[in-house]
Amino acid sequence: MKKVSLCLFVGLAAVAGYAHADVTFTYLFTDGYPLSISSDGTVVAGNNYSDYGPFRWTQETGRVELGMASAPVLGRSAGIARVSQDGTKVASTVHSNDSTVVTSGLWTLGQGWQQLMPPSPPDAGSTDNDLSSVWGMSGDGSTVVGLYWRSGFGRANGYRWTQATGAVSLGSTGGASRAQAANYDGSVIGGWDEHPTGFWRATVWVNGQQSLLGLDQWGEVRAINNYGNIAAGYQRDPVTDIRQAAMWKRNGGAWGPTQLLGYLPGTSPGYGINRVEGISTDGNMAVGYCTFGGDPFYTTGFIWTPSTGIVDVNQFLADNGILPDPSFSIQSMTAVTPDGKVLVGFGKDVVQPFKTRAFMIRLDDAVDVATSPSRVQLSAQPNPLRTATTLQFNLANADTGSLCIYDSAGRLVRRLLDGAIPAGPRQVTWDGRDATGSRVVSGVYYTRLETGSNRVTGKLVVLQ
Repeated sequence: MKKVSLCLFVGLAAVAGYAHADVTFTYLFTDGYPLSISSDGTVVAGNNYSDYGPFRWTQETGRVELGMASAPVLGRSAGIARVSQDGTKVASTVHSNDSTVVTSGLWTLGQGWQQLMPPSPPDAGSTDNDLSSVWGMSGDGSTVVGLYWRSGFGRANGYRWTQATGAVSLGSTGGASRAQAANYDGSVIGGWDEHPTGFWRATVWVNGQQSLLGLDQWGEVRAINNYGNIAAGYQRDPVTDIRQAAMWKRNGGAWGPTQLLGYLPGTSPGYGINRVEGISTDGNMAVGYCTFGGDPFYTTGFIWTPSTGIVDVNQFLADNGILPDPSFSIQSMTAVTPDGKVLVGFGKDVVQPFKTRAFMIRLDDAVDVATSPSRVQLSAQPNPLRTATTLQFNLANADTGSLCIYDSAGRLVRRLLDGAIPAGPRQVTWDGRDATGSRVVSGVYYTRLETGSNRVTGKLVVLQ
């Protein structure tokens, strides 16, 4: 009889750079969020954790800070640093040349920074030391998009900047808007537009013409492929009341209906969000993050393919025999190369000094992510929990195993099952108490499901 072990565990064994099959996982640097990647995967751009200043990373140079950090000016909207696909340009929110406001900037290799605003659209004006911010850039580096603040309104408005036109308003049908992504040549831009009642709606601008996408529900466009015919982000599903990962495709001049990509188990209706942050050119790979209850500190990254649906990145790595440092918690997947072969993300150590760490996942040409095994699923409801939660799994065949709970330091807290486990669906309740009967303290408890070479990982949050 095959031995099966199912354990809630603090994390994954320390194997940075370990390769199994044709997948590799490598830590890149600390104190930085990797938010964008060049087409060949050799250049990464993002923002520092400490002062949110922009940086550019290569294997040869490491993480190089580009200066002009926006944090000293204390603007309202941080924005996101983006890199062109050839790796020579980085767009980011920066402080202005006179250091009075936060604004948009473009860094070019060998040339340095160019301030993009001012000059600004006629209705622009700073709000709380914030004039504008960068949220996206075209693949060729010719177009920068984001938001600026309208004078007298205190409302955000999406913009598109090129060298020829300067910053131009994209407008909105509601009270505010923000541009967040662009295709390779900048002709298709995605973001959100505010409904008159206040919620955000997924929107695109094609050659300056705005279209609202899909359902009239909460949503955003966060990524657009090179051709500009696929957009991705999230949209609220009115049936489940969950903001699910979503995709929209354009055929000719018309955008099709919302394709809901799904959500990770444990996502809370009304509060949780599963948001795509990057997509491949063919639309067959999407990466992003899930915030299970709307808490920005309780998140995990995911990978989506048409065959697998949404898979927690911890599960994907474990399925491929990769076990990162047990003290490291993955928080988000942020970008993927156009060919879908190089992915970046970040997480945080769960022990002092709680460093933020960036990582890269490489998929060899021989790897078919869609066939990555997923033999057993382990979920918990509710999550986060205050008093108790129900752990659920389904074994195809009867086996012998154990179901355990560990704290964030890797110490055994409670053994719930140990021995024979029948085939079929199984539910086990954990009352939030340790082996002595004492209630555990608030904190993060990580999941790990293991069946031979297959391991499924996840997290629990206990609130008291």
